[in-house]
Amino acid sequence: MSNTTPYDDVHRTLVTDCKHLMIPLVNEVFCENYIGTEEVILLQSEILMNRQGDTEKRIQDSSFMIVAKDGTRKWYHLESQSTVESSMIVRMYVYDSQSALQNAFYTPESLEITFPYSAVLYLRYNSATPDCMKTILHTPGGSVAYEIPVIKLQTYSVDEIFEKKLYYLIPFHIFTYEKDFEAYETDKKKMEQLKEVFYDMAERLEDVCMKGLLDVYTKTIIMDMSRKVIRNIAARHGRIKKEVGDIMGGKVLMHQAKYWMNKGISQGISQGISQGIGQGISQGVDQGLLQKGREVFLRMIARGYTYEEAQEISGLDDETVKELKEIKDRQS
Repeated sequence: MSNTTPYDDVHRTLVTDCKHLMIPLVNEVFCENYIGTEEVILLQSEILMNRQGDTEKRIQDSSFMIVAKDGTRKWYHLESQSTVESSMIVRMYVYDSQSALQNAFYTPESLEITFPYSAVLYLRYNSATPDCMKTILHTPGGSVAYEIPVIKLQTYSVDEIFEKKLYYLIPFHIFTYEKDFEAYETDKKKMEQLKEVFYDMAERLEDVCMKGLLDVYTKTIIMDMSRKVIRNIAARHGRIKKEVGDIMGGKVLMHQAKYWMNKGISQGISQGISQGIGQGISQGVDQGLLQKGREVFLRMIARGYTYEEAQEISGLDDETVKELKEIKDRQS
């Protein structure tokens, strides 16, 4: 039986569809200095466990490798945990040791295994939740100890999330206010204060997007996953579910076509330095709207959005959408 939660699904969606968001998080947790453009390679998350002759499959939340500019590769494992679990350290060791064994190098004389850099993200925590967990292995050849950092979501403010580019945390930020849901639900003034927090985040995301620090597709996924988390965690709190969920559903965001137009003009101006300002802007607009817009449109269709929703997000005109529909129909 699967114990997967909606929050696990959100985590895996972010890692799969927006894997570059992991880089700032890794920098924060493991004190790395990646610049953000490194290659992120998703690894197999399924591990096989033998229990009394039977093989059992387990799915880790995420396993990935980051390739630094000098070619150095590091393997990372991140688990997202929505409940406090005293035996989490045991589960982390089981996952890490099994996946390490599956990727082991051995000869008749020796066995070499490499453990990943692992961490746990706690969406909820209590006074007993440690800041770091330690695994100690006592072997005939000596003892080895390594630490597993713990990320406590609710300790990160909105300012800190944006300053450190921890955009991955945005969909889960609603957990910070969970304990006061009843008050927000019944007190109009407090509800307005809560909504203001999410209006601010939505506007900041838009600003980050306009500055080219985040692409429209990633921003859309972050908003979509935020709405999914809100609808699940506030399932019994109708006002929060609707009013805050609507904010993260894009109710206050600028139309995406305007973003692509601005991006196209910016690219066109750069080209205009060598090709002529007028021609450069024209080409930039065309490339920004068509190339980027088509890319976003197709990716949204692949994620299950309707053609109408994908068109609104990408800003494409009817003729281009019709052309893409015909191409997709021929391929199916």
